[in-house]
Amino acid sequence: MILANHSPSPRRYLILNREVESETGLPHPFIGGLLMMRRTLMTACAIGTLAACGVMASAQTAPPQGAANFPLHWCVSGAEEPNINFSGLPIQRGRSEIFYEQHIGKYPRIWTDPATGRHYTENEGIPQKTNWPAHLAKVRRDLDARIPDVNWDGTAILDFEGWHPNWEMGVRDPMKALSRAWVRTRFPALSTAQVEARAHEEFEAAGMDFMVRTIQECKALRPHAKWGFYGFPYVFYPANMQEEFRPIFNAVDAFFPPVYAVNYSVPDTQTPGPWQRYLSDYTTRISQQMALTRQIAPTKPIFPLVWIRYHDMNHVYTDQMLNDLDLPAMFRQPWLNGAQAVIFWDYIQDQTDRDEYNAFFAGRGGNIIRNFLTQANPPPSPAAPPAASPTPPIQASSVIRTSVPSSTNKAAKSAPSRVLTAVPVAPGR
Repeated sequence: MILANHSPSPRRYLILNREVESETGLPHPFIGGLLMMRRTLMTACAIGTLAACGVMASAQTAPPQGAANFPLHWCVSGAEEPNINFSGLPIQRGRSEIFYEQHIGKYPRIWTDPATGRHYTENEGIPQKTNWPAHLAKVRRDLDARIPDVNWDGTAILDFEGWHPNWEMGVRDPMKALSRAWVRTRFPALSTAQVEARAHEEFEAAGMDFMVRTIQECKALRPHAKWGFYGFPYVFYPANMQEEFRPIFNAVDAFFPPVYAVNYSVPDTQTPGPWQRYLSDYTTRISQQMALTRQIAPTKPIFPLVWIRYHDMNHVYTDQMLNDLDLPAMFRQPWLNGAQAVIFWDYIQDQTDRDEYNAFFAGRGGNIIRNFLTQANPPPSPAAPPAASPTPPIQASSVIRTSVPSSTNKAAKSAPSRVLTAVPVAPGR
């Protein structure tokens, strides 16, 4: 979910492969032609990865019903965002903040200008060369600017996607080249193989240190918030790599997986066309993603991010609002699988976006979300009346005769007590 660097259209991304990977289970070097392969290949890739993580059994069983009081949080930015009208939907502003990698601290990265293809280095480019005093000082300034209340207790997301602390799959070639050059500068006598091994080891150690120490600083400065990283755990990483990220999983307070829709769902009875897929593929993918997160950290809360448009990577349906199959699934599947809330993400960049959102909430989209909320947040059952205190036994010596007719007393004694029967609320479709 990285915003395009210095781009006039922040919804367009420099790095878009991550969302396709999360939907297909395919590592980014194989994206392209493979995306259009048969459903069987796509499913096999996803199942293979998740089976290696030991989560398929839980994904295939009936998911637990979500908890009541399922909130909707709003984490949308852009000049027109304040003018979005939720049309009465209980969507909460101010409960979630997301920090992109260029907006908190001094995140080291190498980015590519899409117009020229040239690589540019920021903050020394690699985590091995982090200036820690300068980085942590900027983290404090950025938090003070964005979250001035030290007692704020919302959810806070660090969106670090330029690299992950894994040399094989989480680092792109320009950062690898810079890491090798940094080793050669300090150890000119090393062989090529030794340089490679040392660059690999140093990058992973420094990268993990950067992510963990950064979030620890954020937690120390805003201790009541729930902190975590966007996207972790990524389902396309095999099981051994997931365990390599254990220090990150231990450091976060919560998990924030994206459940975005890249492809356009059709009923399972209909053959998908280009950039379409079966609805069951989408719902299964969300359930598997939630199951993987539960296995990694069973007790930590999960707040999936939803985006009610089709992803930019979809060459046919890009930026269109989700259809009547994908939209309810995007909310219902996380709820069924035990998420604590969902967080809306988008960038409202102009009046066209604003008007489209307002019409969506006022019409079809708002109705679908309301129907979901009726399932997730049913009205409370009426409270049962307090139990009557037991009547003490009547002593013969204390009987007081009254003038109440015997027929009235009989009617009062024979009237059945009122019983309230709880009516189960059926789960949604």
